[in-house]
Amino acid sequence: MDVLDDLYYGRIDPHERDVNEDAEIREILSCVVRDEDRVSALLSDEGKDLLRRFSNTQSRLTDLMERDAFREGFRLAVKLMIAVMNTAETPVSCD
Repeated sequence: MDVLDDLYYGRIDPHERDVNEDAEIREILSCVVRDEDRVSALLSDEGKDLLRRFSNTQSRLTDLMERDAFREGFRLAVKLMIAVMNTAETPVSCD
């Protein structure tokens, strides 16, 4: 199967990956959840609502930043491929 076919037919989803495979991410995520629960327990209902809105806004910001990082990485990869292709097509001189 061709990678372009996989991308076209939706078999490649670059933004979805299983974070459970990365022990460091699992550990940090566990700490974030634990700390958020601890902070939430200390807050009034109004404070909990504010914390939830803050968390949602932070998630949206993170999503946008990840998208931009993906775009920039993809652009860089294309530039690298073009550079390699241009180099490969340059005839070698035996002077």
